[in-house]
Amino acid sequence: ARPASLTMTEASKPKEANARVLKLKVVKGDDMMVTDDNDNFCRLRLFDVMGSYVKSEGDNKTTVVRGPAANGGSASEWNQTFDFGKGYDLSENNPNLPTVVIEVFEKNTITKNT
Repeated sequence: ARPASLTMTEASKPKEANARVLKLKVVKGDDMMVTDDNDNFCRLRLFDVMGSYVKSEGDNKTTVVRGPAANGGSASEWNQTFDFGKGYDLSENNPNLPTVVIEVFEKNTITKNT
């Protein structure tokens, strides 16, 4: 299965000088495992160049959507946009730009998803 499809807009300039925001839009996940009880969501997190989680950017999650079998297809659709850069320098002058990690989960009602 392929990872969730994403569209990404260019970084846009907020009110602060030299500050930029990265907007990521999670559109859908194609070719996901089809079962009747899939409840899928994505988690988006920022990691610095050392591989450490950037806590100031938060743990962004899409809403949980009923899986492909429930909506008659093979894709889960989110169409949600997330902003990064609130607590991390994304300016052009920063040589240490971070990595965005996107993970797709199936909500499990028995155990806690992290």
